[in-house]
Amino acid sequence: MALLLLVLGVVVLPLPIYWVGQLVIGEYPSEQGLWGLEKAIWTDLIRLNPLGWFLVLSPYAVVQMVRIGRSVWREGKAPWS
Repeated sequence: MALLLLVLGVVVLPLPIYWVGQLVIGEYPSEQGLWGLEKAIWTDLIRLNPLGWFLVLSPYAVVQMVRIGRSVWREGKAPWS
């Protein structure tokens, strides 16, 4: 599941980010458009930029937070206690 969510963060997530950016901000500064954004994300990952990693790992983090929240809701206590 972690690998699938990592791929989602690297490959699929930039598409809606690009689309929303087009609607809100306008044209992406690079002439490369979506591929320029993908390249910037990969560059951030290689350079160990925390924001790039946050973006890519965010689908996994959201799923884990939902799982913990469901566990707390059902059990009435935190899973780590």
